[in-house]
Amino acid sequence: VSQSRYRALVTQWASKSGMRAASYRVGLAFPPKLLKNDSRVLGELLSRGINNRHVVLKGGRSLMRQYQYGPNAIIQIMSSLVNGSHKVYNCAGSHKISLGSLAELIANITSSELTIEKDSDDLSSPTTVNINFDRITNDSGIIVGSESTLESYLKSVIDNSTHAFTNTGKVSSDQSTRKYFLDVPELSFFC
Repeated sequence: VSQSRYRALVTQWASKSGMRAASYRVGLAFPPKLLKNDSRVLGELLSRGINNRHVVLKGGRSLMRQYQYGPNAIIQIMSSLVNGSHKVYNCAGSHKISLGSLAELIANITSSELTIEKDSDDLSSPTTVNINFDRITNDSGIIVGSESTLESYLKSVIDNSTHAFTNTGKVSSDQSTRKYFLDVPELSFFC
């Protein structure tokens, strides 16, 4: 189902049920802790830094990305659903960083060696991701710019994740298998 058709279905259902509904395009978000099977760029960089003490970026050094802390995104979404009136929101973070700088930051935090395998960028990826999130900020009352620094969040993720891995890089059996990353291009909530 296309995004516009999905939004139309949600809007139609909400109008018939009398409930408020909104659709959310959620940008990159990082979790309170890392799970071993997360194969996205941030997950790979963190995993290699934690487990191997060798951060490897496979290209795209200059690609700019925009990150947010997952739990903060959830709070923004729920607050805008209750306090807002719009039907569509962008939910993105204030942490803008190049993938090269992100790899360097993670290597520094984890005291790891850093390797950037290619200097060229992936031509299929956008060079810059810059999502306007003013609407959700205004409607939720949650000011994303007041978040902690990206470095402090990454340190927290690393601290929360370090004990979850054994020396083989597998999640310990006492750890939850829930996925903390928000990786959904569009969510809908009803209230």
